[in-house]
Amino acid sequence: MTAGVQGYRYVMTLIDHYSRYVKFYPLKTKHTHTIVHNLGQFMADYGTPRGVMVDNGGEFCSREFQESCRRRNVTNWYITPYHPQSNGMFERMHRTFKSVLACLSNGHPLRWPELLQPTQVMMNQAWHSSTGHQPYFAFFSRYLPRIVSASLPCVDGEEDELAVAHELIKQTHEKMTRKYRSVANRRRKNQSVGVRSLVWIKRETPIPGTCRKLNVKWDGPYRVVQVLLDGGGYVLENVFTGNKVQRAVDKVKPYSGSEEWLLGPLEKEFTPCPEDENLPLQTRRPPRRLIEEC
Repeated sequence: MTAGVQGYRYVMTLIDHYSRYVKFYPLKTKHTHTIVHNLGQFMADYGTPRGVMVDNGGEFCSREFQESCRRRNVTNWYITPYHPQSNGMFERMHRTFKSVLACLSNGHPLRWPELLQPTQVMMNQAWHSSTGHQPYFAFFSRYLPRIVSASLPCVDGEEDELAVAHELIKQTHEKMTRKYRSVANRRRKNQSVGVRSLVWIKRETPIPGTCRKLNVKWDGPYRVVQVLLDGGGYVLENVFTGNKVQRAVDKVKPYSGSEEWLLGPLEKEFTPCPEDENLPLQTRRPPRRLIEEC
C-alpha cells in the first residue's frame, strides 16, 4: 500500500480461524521486531492462541519470530510456497478489507491508516457466510453493545442458547468447507503420487535477466519424500543436489521415466573451432556522419 499519514505503509492483519474476527495494525516497516511487538499486543488483549499460520515472508521465517513463538508456547504453521489457495481464508478477507477501505477513503486515499478502526468494526459486525453469525458474537459469545455504558439484561437459559449458536457455527463451517472444496477440485486433475516417486515441479521464479516466456516451465526431477494432507501437498527432494522443497499438488506432475535414465548436470566448456581462429575479425561500420565528412 502507498504511504499514508504519519508514514504508515503496511497493514498487519490477524484473523481468528473459528470466529473470523479480524484485527488490523498499521505498520511503518515490516521488520521482525515490529511484527513480534504487535503479535504480543494481540496476545495481551485477547489471549495466547495455540498456533499461528503465516506465509513464507522473511519477517515470519526469521529466528527472532520463531523464538518469540516458542517462548509463548505457540505453534508455527507455514503455508505451502507459491500456493496462496492454501490460505484462502486470508485472501478472501483481504479482498473484502480492500473493498471496504476503498469505499471509506474515497477522495482521500492517503488517510487509510485512520480508517482501519472503522473498517475493523464494520467487518466484525457484519454477518459472515462461513459462520452464519457476526464475528464479534462468535469470538466473544455476545453481541456488540451499541450504547455506551449500557448493560445487557440477563436472560434465563442464555448458556443453552450460546451452546446452540456455537453448534450451528460449527455445522456452518463444515458445510461451507465442503462447498469450497468441491469448487476448488472441479478443475483439478486426479493424480496420485506416492513416496519415492519421481516428479517435476513447476518453476515459479524465472532466471534473472532472461525472458520469462523462454524459461523452462518445469524443474527436476524430484523425489517424493513425504505426502501431506492426504495428497494435498508434497515434500520433495532434488535427486542431484538433495535440496528439499514443499509444493502443492497442482504444482507437481509425474516424471515420465525411470531412475536408470537420470544423468547429472554436465558442465561443458565452449572451445572455438580451429577454422574460426583464422577468420578475420569483424569491424564495426562507422557512423553515417563520419562517412559523409570523409
